[in-house]
Amino acid sequence: MTHSEELYARALRVAPGGVHSPVRAFRSVGGTPLFMSGGAGARLRDVDGREYLDFCMAFGPLILGHGNEAVRSAVTEALGRGWSLGTAEPYSLELGEFICSRIPWVQNLRFVNSGTEAVMSALRVARAATGRSKILKFEGCYHGHADAMLLRAGSGLADAPLPDSAGLGSNLLTDSPPWSLGPGASLEGGTVRLSPTAAAPTEARYTSKVCIASRKPSPSLPSKRLAGT
Repeated sequence: MTHSEELYARALRVAPGGVHSPVRAFRSVGGTPLFMSGGAGARLRDVDGREYLDFCMAFGPLILGHGNEAVRSAVTEALGRGWSLGTAEPYSLELGEFICSRIPWVQNLRFVNSGTEAVMSALRVARAATGRSKILKFEGCYHGHADAMLLRAGSGLADAPLPDSAGLGSNLLTDSPPWSLGPGASLEGGTVRLSPTAAAPTEARYTSKVCIASRKPSPSLPSKRLAGT
């Protein structure tokens, strides 16, 4: 038995499925979840001493790799000022000004702790701004654990039945109809009406699938109509 297998057996006693995210469950690929002990640069190291190329990089935050010295230095300096202030502070303000000054279409922003929180806030703002209730959910796209986003979600839930989790309300299919975003898919026709839709979150690349091939906009569905969704 490997060390990962030993740790997984222990984890099954304290965590549902032995993991803290469906992405780590390995159900779609088989085998035992791998337990990592550390990382450096583009590589991860598991508890059994094997190394792997990391193509996920924590799904985005580690764009500079594991253990980057510049990031380590900045984090160490920040820890010296305090761990969690729990109040307004100048540091997030400086980062917000940096982002807004360099991305023209970002007018305001709010920092949150997770992608799930960001999506929940964005959907609430979209519904408030449009006065509409429906959220168009594309199959295979993963946007966190908000209820409306767990319909044909990507990531570790890519092959799960619809809906992807127990405990979801029966109204979700009405308020958040899932729709294909794969090759040949179209929003045209009467199946999905865009007029009552508050938002249509999407991924340029499926979390668990492949890149979506670009294609020319349909003359019957111009971009100015989509802008209001």
